[in-house]
Amino acid sequence: MARNKSRTPPTLDLSGVYYNPEKSGWGIFIDNFGEETHSVAIYTHNERGGQVWLVGAAPRTTGYFQLTEARATGFMDSIRNKIESDAGTIEFTDIGNGKLQYKALINSLIVYPAPQFSPPPPAILEFSGVVNKLG
Repeated sequence: MARNKSRTPPTLDLSGVYYNPEKSGWGIFIDNFGEETHSVAIYTHNERGGQVWLVGAAPRTTGYFQLTEARATGFMDSIRNKIESDAGTIEFTDIGNGKLQYKALINSLIVYPAPQFSPPPPAILEFSGVVNKLG
């Protein structure tokens, strides 16, 4: 009688700093934490030019990250517009030669922080492309 072996998904090493040479002003940092976890930090800007940081962590068997907007804390936080802590998701696929393909679904309030747009943007915005590893 043959036994079914459960296969453990391979551990991914996506660590590095990534950028898109055609789009300045944003980048991606991915760090490994041991054999089980890696984290992502993405810096970019919203439509008003304000700096935005998105962060997340995931098992090293996947390139899928749930994102949260990272903010500095202080006394002004109580009067700033609040958005949900769920900023969206990003998924990376290693396509070789130091390149990652990505697909991100981001909360539009992060990209367009003011509600003055008419018609208003959809609640979730999709971004995709390829980034290159620095170095």
